[in-house]
Amino acid sequence: LFSCNCSAHIRTLCPGARSTSTGIKVGPCGAETGQRLSSNTAPETVLQPGIQTITVEGDIAHIGSPMRIALSRNGLDTDFEDCILLDHLPHNDNAANGYVYNISVEIPDIDCPRCTLQVLQVMTDKIKNNLGAGVESCTYRPDATTSWANGGCGVSYHSCSNIIINGSTSPELHNCSQPLDWPFRGLESNIYRKDESSIWNEFHFLQAAPERLKEFVEICPTNHTASSTASSVAYSFSFIYYFFMPLVFTKLAPSIH
Repeated sequence: LFSCNCSAHIRTLCPGARSTSTGIKVGPCGAETGQRLSSNTAPETVLQPGIQTITVEGDIAHIGSPMRIALSRNGLDTDFEDCILLDHLPHNDNAANGYVYNISVEIPDIDCPRCTLQVLQVMTDKIKNNLGAGVESCTYRPDATTSWANGGCGVSYHSCSNIIINGSTSPELHNCSQPLDWPFRGLESNIYRKDESSIWNEFHFLQAAPERLKEFVEICPTNHTASSTASSVAYSFSFIYYFFMPLVFTKLAPSIH
């Protein structure tokens, strides 16, 4: 008999994360917070403005645990709340442990040599036991990510990646916003509900996303300025398995009786 008091949940495979841990509960980036300006050994990924595909591993699947993609532009990891690229990404409640999410986002046209990409996942399935059976939502507070006090979201997971954006505009002059055609754009920021789940297609993209955000734009692992062997291998395997295998089975299906 094997038992595990597991707390691991998500990590960004591409772009490679600062930490390989999938259990970072303290925001915004756990023990690696503020390391963007230091000479750490985390991979640094170059991104071009436009649509890029972020790949996230859901180590342990939960019911209704939405995600958010945000950007810090000041090199200090202190301004994620000011630049949310996509919010309220619904969970795939049919996913098994280890499911890989493909999330295409619009990278802004900014010149940002010290940017950080953050993936946040909020454990809204914990609301009932911590806030009461009749409570439907919690509030994510970046300065209190492990507290349920005053309706806070007391369990969230974070994964941060060092990125360089080769754009043309100063980050200070750019106003971040979610795409106008993002279906969850109207939901209130930082308020997450228990029922935020939806269907993800056979290529592991959100079915409800705009068509242009369901195209895979490969950015890893060839453009790391520093390498992380473990994350590169994991990403390469997940890309091959989750992107190409559905195509293989689709081609073989007519000949299988």
